[in-house]
Amino acid sequence: MCNWMVSLAVFLGGATNDLVGKLVAVWFPISTFVAIGLEHSVANLFLMPAAMLLNASMSWGDIIFRNVLPVLAGNAVAGALVVAASYSYQFGGLGGKRRAIFAEKLAKRERRKTLLKVRETVGVAVEESSSALAGLAQSSKNVVNNMVETVGGSRRTASALFASKKNTEQ
Repeated sequence: MCNWMVSLAVFLGGATNDLVGKLVAVWFPISTFVAIGLEHSVANLFLMPAAMLLNASMSWGDIIFRNVLPVLAGNAVAGALVVAASYSYQFGGLGGKRRAIFAEKLAKRERRKTLLKVRETVGVAVEESSSALAGLAQSSKNVVNNMVETVGGSRRTASALFASKKNTEQ
């Protein structure tokens, strides 16, 4: 069981990019196995001989057969089946069709995001163009009205201006 937490810490640490993320990702699984009281075979290879040096009542046979081998077997099963098999099912060869379905959904989501960006960009461009055209139309109207006022002395329509201009040219 301990190797489940240790393997989870390794996978989570590998999934992050910055130091703080790695520290947090590794901290919680390792703290969990220590708080639960699980035993890790590599840690036991240090602790058991250290206990023997302090005159603990145990033999090498006790260390190997009653602690290291059972813990090693449990850690191997938990690390290989629980962590590695679940990741392989999700992302590797055990997933099979599931991975293809995930890739298809991801591609569809990316297409949708791209389409939304294009719609947003086009919408902003259309809004800017329509406001620019409205401003241009207003400016043109103001120019024509100013021409009408200066030419005729009184306010007339643009068609009357063009008609009077045509008559003066003849």
